[in-house]
Amino acid sequence: LLDYSEKVRKKFFEMEISEGGLRNIGGMMYELLRRPVLLIDNYDKDIFVFPSTDIFSPDITDYYSATITNLIRDIDGAAVKQIGEMQFYIKAIKIHNEVCGYLAVSVLAGESLDEEDMVVIEHTETIMALELSNRETSYHKHSIMDTNLFTDIIMGNIKSSSEVEIRANYLKWQKMPVIMAVIDINGFGEFAEKKR
Repeated sequence: LLDYSEKVRKKFFEMEISEGGLRNIGGMMYELLRRPVLLIDNYDKDIFVFPSTDIFSPDITDYYSATITNLIRDIDGAAVKQIGEMQFYIKAIKIHNEVCGYLAVSVLAGESLDEEDMVVIEHTETIMALELSNRETSYHKHSIMDTNLFTDIIMGNIKSSSEVEIRANYLKWQKMPVIMAVIDINGFGEFAEKKR
């Protein structure tokens, strides 16, 4: 079992270093387990279905938004749940004790996952948590940079329109011209005018 665990770890490590992404993680998990897999990203509200939607009802992505969300919302660890006509072993993916996603592996009624299956699930859980943690960090940095650009514009800290364009393009802001409104709260408008 330790040799198998090391083999699985290496596969996931090589995949994450070369490509990464939840789609690739799910593909690797399916390749190793050979059973239907769902990866659910709570941040982007995405669902990744493996091997394809042919195994699931055609509207599984729409179905996720209501039914699956309600079914998995209270899962804090692991549980077996019925999703449509299929039964899934569902594992919550946590970062800082907050659920940020789920992985779900189909199991037949009355079937239990074997030790090798659990090894794959544990490695998937780890690599998925790393992937989602990287996304969270990226979103947080982007949000700070977004706020900083907004503040710099209001405070008159930017000296050229090219600086605004470069920073706005990096942040994928809407192309110029952009209209910005400042609401005067506690004399902020007067402060901002003096600053400019």
